[in-house]
Amino acid sequence: MNTRDILENYLDQMTEAHKEVADTRDSLLGIALSPFEPLFLKDTKGDMIVSRMTKNQLEEVVNSLENDLLPLFVESKYSEGIDQLKEWAKILQENLEKQN
Repeated sequence: MNTRDILENYLDQMTEAHKEVADTRDSLLGIALSPFEPLFLKDTKGDMIVSRMTKNQLEEVVNSLENDLLPLFVESKYSEGIDQLKEWAKILQENLEKQN
């Protein structure tokens, strides 16, 4: 085996390792969303838990999403999480407007 083959093999192995690390990172970041997911699930009447939350509770969730999760997702370039937060932020904002 020549030097070129050794280097190509090493590069292939490192590329695969990087992909596995990235997949693990995305899985771990996705877990950060799980405590919030139940708030946005619809019940048998089609209502979400957030529709029954007080203004203070809604603001607390917004604060947590914007100040805790969003910076983490942006720094990690976790686009799926960023998209999910945007969707949830819209729902939270609509429910806050109903409170006013």
